[in-house]
Amino acid sequence: MNKSISYFLTIMLLASSPLCNAWAKLSMDRVYSFFGKYTNHDVFEKEYAVGKPTILKVRGIDGNIHVTTEWRRNTVSMRAVKRASRKEDLEVFSVKTSREEADGANYLTLTTACTNKAAKGAIDYELIVPSYITLNLHTERGEISVDAVKGKVAASTINGPIKLSSVNNAVIARTKESGLIAINGATGDVKATTNKGNIEITDAARSIMASTQKGNIITACSNVASSSKIVLNSGQQGGITLALPSSVNAKLTGRTQKGRLTSDHYVTINPITAKLDRQTRRDFERQVEGKLGTGDAEIHLTSNSGNIKIVETKTT
Repeated sequence: MNKSISYFLTIMLLASSPLCNAWAKLSMDRVYSFFGKYTNHDVFEKEYAVGKPTILKVRGIDGNIHVTTEWRRNTVSMRAVKRASRKEDLEVFSVKTSREEADGANYLTLTTACTNKAAKGAIDYELIVPSYITLNLHTERGEISVDAVKGKVAASTINGPIKLSSVNNAVIARTKESGLIAINGATGDVKATTNKGNIEITDAARSIMASTQKGNIITACSNVASSSKIVLNSGQQGGITLALPSSVNAKLTGRTQKGRLTSDHYVTINPITAKLDRQTRRDFERQVEGKLGTGDAEIHLTSNSGNIKIVETKTT
């Protein structure tokens, strides 16, 4: 990397934990944290020939989904690990495969199937895919991680973290109930939503929409395009930290109900007419309407009870 974002490094050191370093390989610790110690396991491997364009769908029940691009072959390699607390329960879990062509694209769908709802187990997917593939991934309970793809990525869980790195396209990430969302190096538009959990977006270059009801939003932008829009909302609990380059040009709207709003960047505040009283001073601490630089892009920041901090993205 020619540029290193020091703010991003601080986030990673303080908040990411060793999990981020373990993306390259699914670890037993991650499985245990979600599902307990399923001591019985069985491995199923298969390859699927694909062509351009291909949309890969994965539909899990319980289990992790890990996707990497380690080759240039037009093949999806699947390693499915079935885990269960009882050996006999392994037989009731399977992977169903379906293929179809629609709207000029090839669809490959991998679905976790279970013939006994009382059985306790999970299927973890480890996938190696062509970099151009479009991904549509879902697991009800588990972790999703994706590294170095050029296609669009849509990832969702009910409970479980989502970690996406070096996606050279648009990203949509959602955890319905709880789970961290961490996105690094996305070159396309980013949309991230969670009910409970932090959202960490680093080295972003285009539009960002991020929302959490209970959690912090930490975002570092390497570039803010003139046509981009950044909308960050922390609902019931949590604050917002937004790191912007010194060259940023954007209209700025920010408001926090119970916290404080600060900016390391110079802000040209829109003219107002107000009394110079205590309420006006409070308003200056909690809200702002103005522009950074020439005001080309749009930035909207809202928090209910947390602080809003606008800091500078430092590069070396």
